[in-house]
Amino acid sequence: ALADISNATSYSFVSTEEQNRTVYLKKLRQSADIASFLQKQPRPVRVELADAEIPYNFGDWYGIEQSGGYLASVTANLVAHEFYSARFRDLLSVNYSVASDPPRPGTLREGAVEVYHSSVSNLRVYFNRSAYPLVRSVHNIVIASDGKAVADLVRQNGLDLRTAAILQEPAPEITRCDAREDRFRITRRVPGSVDITVDMKCAGLLVLADTYFPGWKAWVDEKPAHIYNAYGAIRAVAVPEGTHTVIFRYRPVSVFAGATMSASGFLAAMLFTLVRKRRKAY
Repeated sequence: ALADISNATSYSFVSTEEQNRTVYLKKLRQSADIASFLQKQPRPVRVELADAEIPYNFGDWYGIEQSGGYLASVTANLVAHEFYSARFRDLLSVNYSVASDPPRPGTLREGAVEVYHSSVSNLRVYFNRSAYPLVRSVHNIVIASDGKAVADLVRQNGLDLRTAAILQEPAPEITRCDAREDRFRITRRVPGSVDITVDMKCAGLLVLADTYFPGWKAWVDEKPAHIYNAYGAIRAVAVPEGTHTVIFRYRPVSVFAGATMSASGFLAAMLFTLVRKRRKAY
């Protein structure tokens, strides 16, 4: 936990008596019922909101996965795409939208249906039926020459991204069959860790709509597996036919190297202190 005591923090944390500076507190109260509704929906839930409607990090505040918001940073592989396009958000499994009434042009994706209306904020929650599942399989792979070619293919409506994966590296051996017969169950999903039980009709690529980033490791039936950079943005692993357990863990080398250096420094300091005390005793 990092506490930053500065002029920015002291300005943002205001007294409730300062009515002219509590606009965000009012917004927090007004969207509480929307958060409660989303928290009751079957997981996984990933929501998009217009900053003009909810001008704070709604997802962080309520513990709901949010696409967009006031980001401290965003990985370059996401920025390389048209991040706010409907097609890319479908790929990222953004399955709920919060919009005003009436919604602004371009806010909603095609086929979105209203599932909740807030009488407090007059905002409406829409379910995006076009969003891809968070976990799915593909049995068709398209190879792109570079990152620009990947982004171009993602933008093209002619390629069905639901059934085809785009890679920039040699494809694993897969078999063509109907992906609708494959079954998946997320048994554990917390920050830095995802466990999935998979039943594959034939060998294919398991796609998890979470960001591809160095430091992630994968295992299929406790055996190390290569993580493919699917669509230049999200993670995927090759899974053979049958029932298997797929595990993702975030294990960056930098963290372990830093921990080793910190522990070494601590031990060295302790050793130096003990040596000094022993010398003084003599």
